[in-house]
Amino acid sequence: MSEIAITCSNNAETSLERMASLGLSTEVLTQSIWMGLSKYRSASKLEPLNAGGSKASFAIIETLRSQLLGNGLGWKMLNQNGQSLTVNSEKQVSVIVTSGDKYTGLTDGDDPCTRNGKGAETKNQVKKNLGQTLCLFEEGIITDREELLNEVVNPIDKNELWVLLYHFDLLKDEVRFELSLPIGIKEVGNKGKVKVSEWAERLILPSLPFDESNNSNEAQEFNDEIEFNIKPKE
Repeated sequence: MSEIAITCSNNAETSLERMASLGLSTEVLTQSIWMGLSKYRSASKLEPLNAGGSKASFAIIETLRSQLLGNGLGWKMLNQNGQSLTVNSEKQVSVIVTSGDKYTGLTDGDDPCTRNGKGAETKNQVKKNLGQTLCLFEEGIITDREELLNEVVNPIDKNELWVLLYHFDLLKDEVRFELSLPIGIKEVGNKGKVKVSEWAERLILPSLPFDESNNSNEAQEFNDEIEFNIKPKE
């Protein structure tokens, strides 16, 4: 059976060239993460525990779009089916922003996973990425990907999906991030949710340190999704 080679690069020159081919740059991605870090660190202890994470997620997406939309390179925004995509039809690339686990931005250890479960649209787009990637290799499908490939797929966005993955490390006082191409998922829970867990390419950027002047969030758990548990009255 054929194997898919995973490219993991923290070489600045290699990452710069690859991102340029996607219509992106280290400056754009770093500025987006900086803004998210600023919003995360500014959350008050009086706010809900997930306030910092939610604000960070919103700020990263907004800052990414503010830099790309209208720059003349073909970028547009697409909000549909629960996804906040920034798309470039000319480059055939789409970008989503999401938090990752503790392995985000690291070259050693396990491959990173998205921190939170994703829905059917993400699953479909990862399947599409996998199908496109397999076309670059000899015949053969890795067994644990057969089920994913055989499922019906009709994603709203036909572009190649890339993920701007980031992780706030409270022990190291830094945020790590990478731009990566997903090709595999794993099921989580019993509600059809999945986490992205395999990557064909990982472009790892330099981590950013926390601002030591603002320590309000040191004990907060990060979560970029808001969930409500409603208990009916007895």
